[in-house]
Amino acid sequence: KKEERNEEAIEIFERLAAEPHRGVFPEKHLAELYYRDLRHKAPEALEYYEKVLAYDEEDGDLDFYAGMCLYRMRRLPEAAEHFLAEQRKAPDDIDGYYRLTAVYQMMGRLEDALAQAGKTIELAKAEKGGKDNSKFWRPKATILRRMGRPNEAVAVLRECRQYNPDSTCYKSMFETYMQFGMFDAAEALIKEWKHDKQGKQEVAAYSYAEILLAIMRRKFAKARQIVLKFEDPLGDYFAKHSDNPSQRAYPTLDIDDKTWAKTILDTQAGKTTAAVKHAKELVDAVRKEDRLNSYHLGKYSLALWADEQLEEARKVAEEELKELDERVNEYTSFRPLYLTRRVQALAVLGRLDEAQADLNAARALPLSEDCPFPRCKDADVFECRLHAMAGYPKEALALTRQLMQVWPGEEELVYIEAMLAAKGVR
Repeated sequence: KKEERNEEAIEIFERLAAEPHRGVFPEKHLAELYYRDLRHKAPEALEYYEKVLAYDEEDGDLDFYAGMCLYRMRRLPEAAEHFLAEQRKAPDDIDGYYRLTAVYQMMGRLEDALAQAGKTIELAKAEKGGKDNSKFWRPKATILRRMGRPNEAVAVLRECRQYNPDSTCYKSMFETYMQFGMFDAAEALIKEWKHDKQGKQEVAAYSYAEILLAIMRRKFAKARQIVLKFEDPLGDYFAKHSDNPSQRAYPTLDIDDKTWAKTILDTQAGKTTAAVKHAKELVDAVRKEDRLNSYHLGKYSLALWADEQLEEARKVAEEELKELDERVNEYTSFRPLYLTRRVQALAVLGRLDEAQADLNAARALPLSEDCPFPRCKDADVFECRLHAMAGYPKEALALTRQLMQVWPGEEELVYIEAMLAAKGVR
């Protein structure tokens, strides 16, 4: 109904815009209406914001929204110009610096992005009201990770916690150490996390971090032991470790994390049918919650493929591909992610040439502003899967082990190695 009302409003204002009129009253409303669906209507929104800007050149908000449209359309140099104009007109508006940081990240101008991120943090520190502003620190940490400066990234996140004590920066610090294979530092951080006043309320989060660290260190028995603690219906483990009564009452990992950990561990033990059961458990649960997406379907189809349930794997891949066909053409900076997910779906369906074309396209696109890696890690991971599904398992294993040196904290590669081992490829 909301979408229908939006369409009705657009029709009314387009009729008004077609009539002779003074000012830009209809155009401004049309820009705002199209902006509500930026994923699909970015060009239409941009058209009207540019018309309004021609009439009111001093309104910094108009530059901001025009910049957002161009950013979504991946017209990055033009987006940067609008955000710079917005900064000149409204120098204290934090959003202009925040968004220009993202644009420079996607353009690969990391030093410029770092400077903008620093200005963003300065403005965030000056804001009053006690709200969580941690999102304004995260881009600087992400850029530093991408530049290969993990300790500086962690320092930024620690500063973030000083200004935003309720933020969940420990998870980002842990991910930073894991990205660079700094496992001892990650282990020390988990110990700190457990004893931190706020961290004590995050039992599930730091326990999942412990699971991932154990998996990457090949301590699979330890990882299974931690997972089993979350299966305890009495919650004894939580009674000992959490100060939060709600945590003790509901002793559970996030279902996405729990089932993924179980899928890796059962595959590593050669129990690929059990791994399928866990992946299906996740798909069924998130489908009920109306949040099923290509991530969940991709995990399920891969588990089915590993267990030689090829017909069912193809059915799931078809469903995944249907969703991705919609996503990949949206105006979003996450197109490389959707393209790499398509690689696996197409490979499961035997459409190998299309899969390779999508892999090449993903590598050619700008990295998302949320990407902390110097290149598209997902493309590397899905290339391993493509080799395996194309009938080159030994090449897939060799590439997987090579990439473990590049991405030492990537559990996906441990899963691929385990999946190939279950098929007798060692």
